Amino acid sequence: MTVVIKKTLFRVAAALILCLAPSAFADTSATLTLTSAGNNVMDGVYVGPYTANITSGGVTQYNQQVICDDFKDDSYVGHSWTATVNTFADLSHTLWGAQLLGQGKTMDYVTQLYNEAAWLAVTMMSLPSSQQGLYSFAIWAIFSPDAVKSVVTASEWTAISSLISTAQSQQFSKGQFANFLIYTPLQKPGVSCVVGNCPAQEFFVIQTPEGGAALLYLLFAGLACMVAMRFRVRQALPGKRIA
Repeated sequence: MTVVIKKTLFRVAAALILCLAPSAFADTSATLTLTSAGNNVMDGVYVGPYTANITSGGVTQYNQQVICDDFKDDSYVGHSWTATVNTFADLSHTLWGAQLLGQGKTMDYVTQLYNEAAWLAVTMMSLPSSQQGLYSFAIWAIFSPDAVKSVVTASEWTAISSLISTAQSQQFSKGQFANFLIYTPLQKPGVSCVVGNCPAQEFFVIQTPEGGAALLYLLFAGLACMVAMRFRVRQALPGKRIA
């Protein structure tokens, strides 16, 4: 019985990958519209998370929580822009990845910085809004320390530096932030922008699983896909052979 179940689950998983993988990786660009900057303000700057409508592959997700990692550009509520969709599988085309690699930094260096920023983002999202400001500034300071230091107080900078040190001390694993999407702004469709001269900022979106309901959906999708694939195979067989 156990062997049969394992074989069935394996087939469901395989079918799910074959059916859904192409659509999952088909769209590498998106249109973002910032819908709210929220109510958190620190040192005259709105801190995250913010909300945005994100359209990709003809589907719009409304009021998604987004976290900014770029202190050198600006975004405005109601403004729309085009972005590439990046993941931790390849950070070379992200805003900071492209810049740092162009300056001769290594991919390991880029990955470490993005890992630190992602860890801070995850932690920030678990905190009440009154504690999120320092985390937003810490994320910005990972990539733009001098710019951040120039606008915060001495005590705030000490706290921000402490948060970054904590992030640096973490032992990150490969795939730890596989649920992150990184929306990197383009100057115009197909044309990258330079830090400080972008039409908007770079944002993280943390994709959160929805527990059992999501798993059931995936299993049913896989089963449906298996049936469809089996039906297609049967139709392709010689006329009188039906099983």
